[in-house]
Amino acid sequence: MKPREIGWIRAGFAALALVGLTVAATSSTAVVDFAGASPSEQQRTTPLSRPTTSSVHCVGPELSGLRDVPDQLQEVTVRAEAPPAEVSGITDPGSIDLAAPDGSRTTTAGRVAGVSTGQPGTVTGTGHDGSAPGLIAAQQYSSDTNDLRGLSLAGCGQPVDDAWLVAGGGDAGRQERLLLANPGANEVTVDVTVLGAKGIVASQNGRGIVVPGRGRTSVLLDAVAAGEASPTVHVTVRGGTVVPALADTWLDGSVPAGAETTTAAAAPAIRQLVPVADLAQAGVLRVAVPGDTEAVVNARLVSTSGAAPLPGGGVQRIAGGSSVDIPLADVPAGTYAVEINADLPVVTAVFSAARAASEPGDFAWTPASATLGPLFGLPLPELGAGTRQLALVSSGADATVTVTTRGQTVTAKDVSLPADTLVLVDLTGAQSVWVATGEGRDSGEGVHGAVLSTVGTGPTRLLAATPLLDVLLEASTTSASPLP
Repeated sequence: MKPREIGWIRAGFAALALVGLTVAATSSTAVVDFAGASPSEQQRTTPLSRPTTSSVHCVGPELSGLRDVPDQLQEVTVRAEAPPAEVSGITDPGSIDLAAPDGSRTTTAGRVAGVSTGQPGTVTGTGHDGSAPGLIAAQQYSSDTNDLRGLSLAGCGQPVDDAWLVAGGGDAGRQERLLLANPGANEVTVDVTVLGAKGIVASQNGRGIVVPGRGRTSVLLDAVAAGEASPTVHVTVRGGTVVPALADTWLDGSVPAGAETTTAAAAPAIRQLVPVADLAQAGVLRVAVPGDTEAVVNARLVSTSGAAPLPGGGVQRIAGGSSVDIPLADVPAGTYAVEINADLPVVTAVFSAARAASEPGDFAWTPASATLGPLFGLPLPELGAGTRQLALVSSGADATVTVTTRGQTVTAKDVSLPADTLVLVDLTGAQSVWVATGEGRDSGEGVHGAVLSTVGTGPTRLLAATPLLDVLLEASTTSASPLP
């Protein structure tokens, strides 16, 4: 493994026409999708190269901007970063622009930029020159008031045309807001389908949702699937792409019981891995089956001692088109990952709780993560007295990765990952974390990772779980031109 080489290229990326990662040889940040070029046009894909401009998009304050629903006071902090030179090999620091929902724009020289906002709408970070390759961002908020309590750290992303999001519940006072951010210039149309405990929820309210160009639309999930106990949300986009997120808040009577914002889970697959679950208390594994046929699902817990079946065996049959909750109870309190194997593709996430009886509490949702690499990371906004741990799992084979943290200094160390075993790395003092898996299956192609953030201890603590983000140092673009 050569963690300081600049030639990392995610396997298969050369075959992708760039969708979402804004790449240009000039200062332009417009994305044009030529995937649907007409027969009279020819497509041309440029070789992989470092971008000189790239953008990443955050959904912004989650609890405002919903029509006919009062905004909740909320301050979101966005941190955008490019990898340090010790990781990327790029010496030019470049600069980062952050565009806030109120139209203000700040430019910061170097690889790190931040902004706080309470205005509804998206925040876009744009990296230039040396800060363009590998630019990523995350947004965070923390609240401990009489009507909103929770910690959320959500990765920002690239727009997509298909996504699965897992969060929410049917408890009284539970509210889920689906956020759809459109960084493109033209409006797009979104269809939202909800899978529930009894199958696909029949509703026309999720069809034909319009998201304006360079705008954001929020949808109350109860308008699509009122009171659904175990919702899994499928977002499909016509005419473009969006950045989706799902905000889940719970006011149990007059008691704030938690808040979390989650981003897209890994696409449906027969093997899924949720990289971290805080099971100091009983949790829930949610599994959705997108197809029409019943799936047989086998789940097991992955701890720092290795993998073991759930109590009772962990095997369950789940009807096609449904989304069900599997209790994660009667296990020793601790931090785990959760592995799911099925005979048909499934979508999964884990719910972790921190609450004593009817007291104020918090919760976290961790979606299954895709196998990432050869480089991934996460910016870490200031957490005060909180603590953070990096959770890593190498699925199916031993691996060695290089973990680099940026705080007051940049520090790198190699970490060994035994197969199917959770490894926890303390992130005290880190302002960002970067994980290099090298190239090839034996060097960690099956690595999954997330950051677990906590404030306080015991059942009154705040918690958030955030999968690491894919980091692309090189990209290609696809263009179309008329045939001669």
